[in-house]
Amino acid sequence: MVRAIVAAFVLLTGTVHAAADWKLPEFMISYWGGPKDDAAAQAVVQAGFNTVMSKPDRLDLCRKHGLKAILFDATPELAGKLRDDTAVWGYCLQDEPLNERFPALADSAAAFRKADSNHPAYVNLGWKACPRTFVETVRPQALSYDEYWWWWKGDYFPMLEEYRDVAQSAGIPLLCWVEANTGPDSEVGQGKVHPPDNLPRLRYSVYCPLAYGVKGIQWFVDRLIFNGAELTPSGKDVAVINAELRRLGPVLMGLRSLDVYHYCTDPVPKNTRMLPHHFWVQTATPETVIGTFKDADGGDCVMVVNRKVDKDQPVVLRFGRPVTSVDKFDKQKGEWTKLEVVNAEQFDKREEWAKVFGLRRRGRVAVELTLAAGDGELLRVR
Repeated sequence: MVRAIVAAFVLLTGTVHAAADWKLPEFMISYWGGPKDDAAAQAVVQAGFNTVMSKPDRLDLCRKHGLKAILFDATPELAGKLRDDTAVWGYCLQDEPLNERFPALADSAAAFRKADSNHPAYVNLGWKACPRTFVETVRPQALSYDEYWWWWKGDYFPMLEEYRDVAQSAGIPLLCWVEANTGPDSEVGQGKVHPPDNLPRLRYSVYCPLAYGVKGIQWFVDRLIFNGAELTPSGKDVAVINAELRRLGPVLMGLRSLDVYHYCTDPVPKNTRMLPHHFWVQTATPETVIGTFKDADGGDCVMVVNRKVDKDQPVVLRFGRPVTSVDKFDKQKGEWTKLEVVNAEQFDKREEWAKVFGLRRRGRVAVELTLAAGDGELLRVR
């Protein structure tokens, strides 16, 4: 009866309330798997991970190397003993449950929360799950799901839109899983084929969710990343992006996602929104995603992503309100660098811009930057 009342309230208000007594401590960089010995743990740290999946008997190993662990096979009794253990990230209850499992998971999550309010019960959702029903029923402290664009070839952006909406309504962080190898046979072939364009595809898989406000990237799976204590070719790609996420993460954790828009010359992806003509930041560069954020000081930030995975793109952003400075976060140095703010009229004369700008010709200042294939950049606008 109580759950029925909650569901009715959600239906009427569009609001999902979750257990919010826990806060994500840092931007999560994880993978499906965990180290078995010191050499493997050192490789995990060197590859840029801060969170692993592990059994309780390897918690000391994780602690020794500064890794947080999502624990398999834990019980509420064990959780009560680990409530003050800083090496614990949380407790994995189930991966990819079907909707009918949600009531039982709600009971399990409540038992873990009672035993240990410092660490969340963790459940990851697969593509058949209903995230809104899950949050209504289980009241999780984070929302995690699979987003395997290159394997599924399915509705990538509709899932992002749906999960972002549910997570924001609940006031909980959104985490997503992405594949470490984008080849068609990567899952069954265990990553034996390394696509030459794997890195830009992985960038796409990561930076599009970042534009949507995701607070954690989880890579699937260990065998595609590591060969013992050595990185596979795909693992080297993952490590490159992880290094960027380690620098970006502290900044991203302080941002609140506001809006996400697409600019395309073709129709925008299903369930997404075209960049409005009246919006304060504009572009006429096709196949781009623009996510806007507020930082802790109330300032504006923009994540712009190149959806083309086969080519770099010069991107011009122009602003429909007074702007005095624009900084880009340097993902290699971990610091903000100034971009040149110029008169926007110089771009009006470019043939490709003249064709599409029209009503988008708002504001007299602009910045130009180049986005690598599949890549995204974070800007701070003042």
